[in-house]
Amino acid sequence: MLGLLSAAAPQLQAQGRYLRKAAKKAAASVQPAPSAARKSLTAAQRAEFDSQALALQQLRREIIRMPYLLGEEDFQTQLDLLKQMGITPAPGADARTLFDQITRAQQNLAPYTSLQSFPLKFPANIPQAPLSFRNQTALAAFKQAREQGKKIFSWQAPGNPRIIYMGPAKFPSDPQHPLYACRQLANQLTKKYHSSLSAVFEIIFTSRLTPRQKLELARHLSQTAEVTGPDLVLFYMDTFKQIPAVKAQGLVLPETGKPLLTYIRHKEAQLIETLQTTPGWTEQQANLFLDLAALLPRPESNLLLGALTYLGPAPAQWLLLHEQPSPMRQKLEEQIKQARAQGVTAKKTPFNQPVFVQVLQARIQFLNKLSIKYIVLLENLKNRMDGLSFAQKETAQTARQVPTLNNLSQALYVQAYKMRLNALYNKVHNHVEDLEAQVRSLQTLCPQIND
Repeated sequence: MLGLLSAAAPQLQAQGRYLRKAAKKAAASVQPAPSAARKSLTAAQRAEFDSQALALQQLRREIIRMPYLLGEEDFQTQLDLLKQMGITPAPGADARTLFDQITRAQQNLAPYTSLQSFPLKFPANIPQAPLSFRNQTALAAFKQAREQGKKIFSWQAPGNPRIIYMGPAKFPSDPQHPLYACRQLANQLTKKYHSSLSAVFEIIFTSRLTPRQKLELARHLSQTAEVTGPDLVLFYMDTFKQIPAVKAQGLVLPETGKPLLTYIRHKEAQLIETLQTTPGWTEQQANLFLDLAALLPRPESNLLLGALTYLGPAPAQWLLLHEQPSPMRQKLEEQIKQARAQGVTAKKTPFNQPVFVQVLQARIQFLNKLSIKYIVLLENLKNRMDGLSFAQKETAQTARQVPTLNNLSQALYVQAYKMRLNALYNKVHNHVEDLEAQVRSLQTLCPQIND
């Protein structure tokens, strides 16, 4: 229930009859016996009610994933179709209000359709509040749970209606799962008390886990600490000998979390410090530096690599330890631009060493292979959307010519489905661009390996 670290990879098909497939999938959840109201309907009426229920379910899925759509022009077509189906949204309704209204309409259809609606719940509409819940209430709840021997407990932050649940994180139990090794290291981490999360991150990033495994485990701990505070995470690990996780209605955790970013900046600064007393980095140190640099926000990571390439260790260290905007930071940015334009690298840059060139070559090859996989995913999504585009034109034209409930429902279903896939396509596309930007950034460090 709490804090899943494993995630199933999306399985997307490129071709198919999307409406029919979705209808078959929904129809698989047929109620044991049709209601008396449904028995009294004709076959055509049953088809209309099933089509309407399917369309409303798809629309609910779209709204819950993209509540910002209500104000967009493309969404107005779906609102118009809803009105023609007899469901008129209230003027100025927000995403939650519209979601609840569609849910009620779907519930009213229940006696007349064989399709069971998949349970969806809109996140609680709570006032804006800081993400951090580091307070005595959480600590008191933990102490009470410890006394009772309970690993799962909850608390409510003062002035915020959101209830936070804390319990043991779930790890993959299949040894063949790519994140299974996280489970093994997590067990080792809980065998002794750690004075800080930085000490835990140090063990994770110097372990034999793969870069992805390190990132998943470290990010999970950082995100949990962002909500509870680092001390409570460490107390939980020491008390229950398990990695904790948090869960709350409508809670969106940060991408990385401040505890991990703080560790990364100081660890990178420490690695750069070794350049003052040694000829260069070992292969292990070079890999660790690149692993951590990739976790920083992209502009900060690019600036760090540029400073270390063209200005040297000291300016790179300063940028790591002073991440806030300042005149000095702006001055260093200008110096990097000038040095890059002139092609003059720093004397003590580690990026000209043979060992680091090999590390960069391997990293660039890995990122290129990963980018290719996402490009294939993009192509599959594009093919799927092309099929939906054809269905969109056909169903829209049919709904205009013969505005029956069945035709209107099919048009609404395709509209909602395509818009949701389009958002997924944009997300994957942005990730591909980010991967390619990483490759270009690394290639600028050693132009001789661009090929």
